[in-house]
Amino acid sequence: MEQNFKQAYELHQSGHFIDAINAYLSILKNNPLDDNLLYLLGTAFNQVNDLSRSVEYLKKSLSINPNNAAAYNNLGVAYYAQKQFYNALNSYDKAITIKSNYFEAYDNRGNTLKDLKRLDEALASYDKAIELKPNYVEAIFHRANTLKLLNRLEEAIISYNKVIALQPDYIIAHYNCGNIFREIGRFEEALTYYAKTIEYKPDYADAYNNMGVVLSSLNCNEEALNNFNKAIELKPKNLDPYKNKGNLLINLNRLDEALAHYDEIIKLKPNRAELHNNRGVVLARLKRFKEAIIDYQKAINYKPNFSSAYNNLGTVYQDINREKEALHNFDKAIEFKRDYIDAYFNKGVLFHKNLIFDNALENYNNIINIKPNTIKANWNKSLLLLLYGYYLQGWELYEWRFQKDELKANYYTFPKEKINWKGKENINGKTILIYHEQGFGDTIQFCRYLPLVKELGANINFLVPSSLAPVIATLDCPMTVIIKGKPIPNFDAYCPLMSLPHVFKTTIETIPSKNPYLYSIKSKTKYWEDKNNNKRLKVGLVWSGSKLNNNDIKRSIPFNRLTPLLKLPIEWHSLQKEYRESDIELLKQYPEIHQHQHELKDFSDTAALIESLDLIICVDTSVAHLAGAMGKPVWLMITYFPDFRWLLNRYDSPWYPTVRLFRQPKHDDWESVVSLIRLELTNKLKSVKG
Repeated sequence: MEQNFKQAYELHQSGHFIDAINAYLSILKNNPLDDNLLYLLGTAFNQVNDLSRSVEYLKKSLSINPNNAAAYNNLGVAYYAQKQFYNALNSYDKAITIKSNYFEAYDNRGNTLKDLKRLDEALASYDKAIELKPNYVEAIFHRANTLKLLNRLEEAIISYNKVIALQPDYIIAHYNCGNIFREIGRFEEALTYYAKTIEYKPDYADAYNNMGVVLSSLNCNEEALNNFNKAIELKPKNLDPYKNKGNLLINLNRLDEALAHYDEIIKLKPNRAELHNNRGVVLARLKRFKEAIIDYQKAINYKPNFSSAYNNLGTVYQDINREKEALHNFDKAIEFKRDYIDAYFNKGVLFHKNLIFDNALENYNNIINIKPNTIKANWNKSLLLLLYGYYLQGWELYEWRFQKDELKANYYTFPKEKINWKGKENINGKTILIYHEQGFGDTIQFCRYLPLVKELGANINFLVPSSLAPVIATLDCPMTVIIKGKPIPNFDAYCPLMSLPHVFKTTIETIPSKNPYLYSIKSKTKYWEDKNNNKRLKVGLVWSGSKLNNNDIKRSIPFNRLTPLLKLPIEWHSLQKEYRESDIELLKQYPEIHQHQHELKDFSDTAALIESLDLIICVDTSVAHLAGAMGKPVWLMITYFPDFRWLLNRYDSPWYPTVRLFRQPKHDDWESVVSLIRLELTNKLKSVKG
């Protein structure tokens, strides 16, 4: 028997588990109460993943010898593998009771507690294992994983590095450390750890994929694509690198390549919802909306609870003005993902653009309740409140603009000793830097607040673009005008211009109302008055703004839609500095429109020309603000969903008393606007003659 046991044990130790089990069972027939033999059988069955028989023999062993700590530990391992976590925990506790320095049992106990989401207890168990065996690599690694789950990332990094110091080729420690550095945006360090991972395991596909993600974040796009390709080569069944490669091509606006990429993959994996969804994104970006809809619907067919596909389908329907279908799909997205911020946001925008205040506000608030610091929700809520005249809360939320990526270039980072003035600090006798932000029209509109700052006893340095400087200098407010790009003189405090309405707690009733507050330069005005000295009604015209404006396609009017006005006996002066290619050809048919783009070098030139005219008719551009600030009559053509400053349900402006608003009665209806202006011009011409 002793010789047979020795042979069986040697088979076990050498990893020949099945042979060992058969040998143990043969011996057991004559020794059914041998607790050690039962223990070894239970252990061997565990090693071949026959968990029920492992539990059976380990329990038999313990019924004979209840003081075998190793048997309890291995029984815990078998229960753990069966996800019977509480039985596992009980077994580890018994093992530790018998053998108080049982570091393996403490480590296993920690793993069980981690899976039960009892993370602090798990950490304490790992700490005990490490106390008993300070260089216990597995326990240190498990401790690092738990710290990561607790979001104690710096401590997790320290623990992973301890693992690496003890065992430099511990691949997953390098990989996990790289993942943490990626998550916290320390990309260069992440790359170092991924590179080490790949050095030890050159076929580690996930490391190549994650390295690609980091490289794309660092704008090393070709290297990123190479890494995604390597990940795909090594692990072709994993969708992540396919999606990451496709998303990177989309972000690079290499849409044709992205489309070809997804076409190729979908041929290989035609039933994968994520791939159809992503191809739908590409097709939507290419304005191939019908095909995008088909792909999104396929994605939903393959995965009926695919919230992202519903949301994306909703955005396409919104783009093609099928708003009921858009709303239905946003609702479906939220049905399957109750905290889906993007879907709530898209719903909010849909209601916002259609001037349905309560519903828009509800959706923005839903986002803020889910995640209070969501930038786009707070920003859009500010615009909604301002549009409806709720100025106090609107201006407060307007401060979220500092967090918007697309606006950050407007703002400066000054030394900490400079006061970031919010209106509470005393600036009497101090020098404050007020600086231009966003568009030219914004600066013209809000420079009216500078006299209020001056009244607080401050010396004002006003930083503006060079093209605005001469006309801004006409503001009746002692100040130093500094041209953007030139050295900034010393100052004590600073404030971006468009924070001033919030600083002064502006309501509609308290808008600084002095008008005019900007003026033309007399010598320049005389030039235009001498040039335009006939008695006909002289009207300035602006129909399009900067193409860089995100809303330009909505706010600008195609020149051909204005042709009903051009037949009237009016002396037309274009105040445009730039012309679209389509307009240039059409303008040749209207030589009676005076064009002055070569003479309008800066806003003081435009102001002088405006001063010489009787009326300005324009879309929502900086010219409207300039003419309004000069107290000139302005007929402003605005969209159904206007910029917040023009409010709703009124045809005047509390910002500019000489501005009259001509609103679209519905989306994209410029015909009604132009028709009404033609009627009003006809009446004006009659009154002039009379």
